[in-house]
Amino acid sequence: MNTTTMQKAENPASGSAKANTAILRIAYLIAASDKDVTKEEREVFKKTLCALQGLKMGDDETTELIESVVEDARKFAILRAFYSERELVKAFLSKVSKDVVAIQCSKIDCRKAFAVWTSICMADGEYSDFERTLVKGLQTAINGVSAFEVSAAASLVGNIVAAPALFILGAATKMANMVSKDEARDKPKGFGADTQVPDAFLIEVEERCAEIDDAQAQLANSTSAEERRAIEDSIKCLVDSFKEFIVNI
Repeated sequence: MNTTTMQKAENPASGSAKANTAILRIAYLIAASDKDVTKEEREVFKKTLCALQGLKMGDDETTELIESVVEDARKFAILRAFYSERELVKAFLSKVSKDVVAIQCSKIDCRKAFAVWTSICMADGEYSDFERTLVKGLQTAINGVSAFEVSAAASLVGNIVAAPALFILGAATKMANMVSKDEARDKPKGFGADTQVPDAFLIEVEERCAEIDDAQAQLANSTSAEERRAIEDSIKCLVDSFKEFIVNI
């Protein structure tokens, strides 16, 4: 995926630094989840880091953030040699439970997070089934499941034999149903339109990312100056529309 796609989330002033760091940390963990992080994914991550946090490459704060997320991803990648897919999902959900809480506080942060995560998943041109499984698990967590419930849901994964997205949803739902009636009344139900991040949002995010990618591919193959200008204008419109879509809650 071309780095232009990431411009949809460019607004350093929006969201807390804590939420933005959580978004970036999860993004890099996803990129490292099923294979080594590719050059394309790293480039997207760098652009996103600068856009979300307003940081500059080479600054001390940037260096510390990169070192932190890369080290977390390195440790997580080691688990691929030891764990089954279900066990990796369990470990992933456990690792990001506190990050989920940091993001949950703002619906815009939630929507921005999935735009970033989908973009980095598509950065190398392959949105793998395992990446989709992780994103669905994150969707379940963001939609009102607490850090404790995410961790507890993850602990059930090893005992459930089902399709990845289904066993994550089932486990998290089971844990969510264990809260008191008063708490349950305040929690979003399912993935409907009233949730933080409904299915329809994820579908449209992916479609918009693909649309921008297609335009970028056309731009790369264009030899006419006039055509390039037209495509660049089109890409700008697509990106601006994407930004408006993310904050339109």
